[in-house]
Amino acid sequence: MDGIKDIVWNVLRRVKNKSLLKEYNALSPRLKKNIEIDLQFLNIKRVAIFILVFMLLPAFNIIAVIYEESELINYKIIINSIVLLILFIYLAVINLCITKNKSEKYQLLYLSFWIFFVIGFYGLSHLDMTVNQQLIIYIILFVSLCNVPILPSGEYKYIFSLQIVLIAVMVISGRHDSMLILNLIIISGTSYAFSRLNYNTYLDIQIKEKKLEEINSDLTELASRDSLTGLLNRRGLDEKLELLWPLCIRDQQSAVIIMLDIDYFKKYNDRYGHAEGDRCLREVADAIKKAAKRKTDVIARIGGEEFLVFAHNADSVQALQLAMEIKQNVEEIELNTINSNEIIKVTVSIGIETMVPEREDNFLDLYIKADTALYEAKETGRNCIIMCNKMY
Repeated sequence: MDGIKDIVWNVLRRVKNKSLLKEYNALSPRLKKNIEIDLQFLNIKRVAIFILVFMLLPAFNIIAVIYEESELINYKIIINSIVLLILFIYLAVINLCITKNKSEKYQLLYLSFWIFFVIGFYGLSHLDMTVNQQLIIYIILFVSLCNVPILPSGEYKYIFSLQIVLIAVMVISGRHDSMLILNLIIISGTSYAFSRLNYNTYLDIQIKEKKLEEINSDLTELASRDSLTGLLNRRGLDEKLELLWPLCIRDQQSAVIIMLDIDYFKKYNDRYGHAEGDRCLREVADAIKKAAKRKTDVIARIGGEEFLVFAHNADSVQALQLAMEIKQNVEEIELNTINSNEIIKVTVSIGIETMVPEREDNFLDLYIKADTALYEAKETGRNCIIMCNKMY
């Protein structure tokens, strides 16, 4: 007896599962929304598969009726044909919504299906219990509701409330044996418990998966970022270019590289120390970010004191304007060193290269040309911009 009590208690605890609910509520709104969207898509797919399987029932009924010798043949064929037609229409609408990515319609579609399904099966179950005093049809409904939909409490309450109302109607009608009604209530309660267990199991798996995805995403982001400046590192730059370079080729958009190097940074770093050098790098990174404001602008720290800006769909005039703005922002930096009252001015040398890439072109070609322009800027006397062999 104690063993049965323990089993019942464990089932009830898993149905309620307050710790899981608490864990879910602690998730970020973004993760909760992702879980909700994934669940709605899963439910609409499960309904579609269920309809495909369930359509076999009226189809077989029509075939069976044809071989019957009964006055109700035409009536049975019409009823089963109507059911088949409704299921086909539902399936077509679901397919259309999935094809058109109308995700906002998913919830309405699968909830309305289960509501109509419950009403229809309760009607058949009522007839089955009246004529045959059996619960076969209701058990089919019970098995379907337990295994196919995975509904959160907020959605399942509509189904469960409908079950309670329909059972109440059967009780009021007074046509059924009290034992049948009791079995009906027990089966309905059991279906509710099983549906909660299914949902909680799904939710538990989803929470773990989404948390793992978030951790992996954070790790990927960390691996793609320069820890000192927060800009992309070489790996992060490569990842961005894998997306943007083919876009430039496909749409025949210009690709721009602005490469810059902090003038005399090594001397500054050696004289004032690494802490001051790091502060200088952060200030320059902020100055670049202040200028390269477009969402599509890619900024990376690619070496010790070397930075790169990649801009697509920008012409040579816009590229020069951006470089000049970066140069001006850097010149406005004033570094007060810790060990002296000396104010240090910062300057940069900049090289620019632009191209509209063709299929045979690659990023390395553009990079080498921009690097050559940067080298010329440094050789020319620094604190200048070189583009198309001209100094600005």
